[in-house]
Amino acid sequence: MTAVFIFVLSLIGKYFIFEKMGMPGWKSLIPIYSDYLLFRELIGAGYFWGYIASALLAGSCSALVTIGMVSGVMEFLFIITAVAACTVTIAIQIKLAHSLSKSFGHGIGYTFGLIFIEPIMLMILGLGNNRYARAAA
Repeated sequence: MTAVFIFVLSLIGKYFIFEKMGMPGWKSLIPIYSDYLLFRELIGAGYFWGYIASALLAGSCSALVTIGMVSGVMEFLFIITAVAACTVTIAIQIKLAHSLSKSFGHGIGYTFGLIFIEPIMLMILGLGNNRYARAAA
């Protein structure tokens, strides 16, 4: 039940953030498309595709190691690849959070808030008196 509540908070916050960014709020309700629009607006569509590719690579390598499809040296290489891909995914997510923070006139502290307590910070951005000032990449 708590997960549903957190999800709903995030959706409400994103809806109003999209409205402030000049996009129809309903677009924030479409799962992958809304992320694509945020990436495109804030840091570029290329980062979205890099994010998707690195997440898929990390998941694939982890799954192959977990089910025992690789062993020995290959297992080690797959683990290293999964860790590297996870690191890239996290770095892109941090870049997106920082760009969102800057585009609403906030700094690094707000970026940390978006990373660690995202639903609450999205609600504050969406429902607060923050103004969107284009992406400040």
